[in-house]
Amino acid sequence: FARDIQRYLADEAVEACPPSANYRLRKFARKYRAALMTAATILLLLFVLAEHRLGERAMMPLSLFASRPFVGLTVLTFLLYGALGGLLVLLPYLLIVA
Repeated sequence: FARDIQRYLADEAVEACPPSANYRLRKFARKYRAALMTAATILLLLFVLAEHRLGERAMMPLSLFASRPFVGLTVLTFLLYGALGGLLVLLPYLLIVA
């Protein structure tokens, strides 16, 4: 048990039971967070550069983001989905606690 605690604190897989794929993925992401964030940023930058190079033939032309109504509706949609997602997480918790 002590070895499992030490392995857990070192962000390694514990040996008490066979690790699931989800558990190993979470451990990997926690251990290499900076590298994964850097890779994600580079991929996003490459995608934006490819979209810029394609111009109006792009999947999502960058000129759309110059339109205030488009940006406003995008932000509103993001906030609405965030609120609904929060509600779906919070509601079962409140029902359990109450």
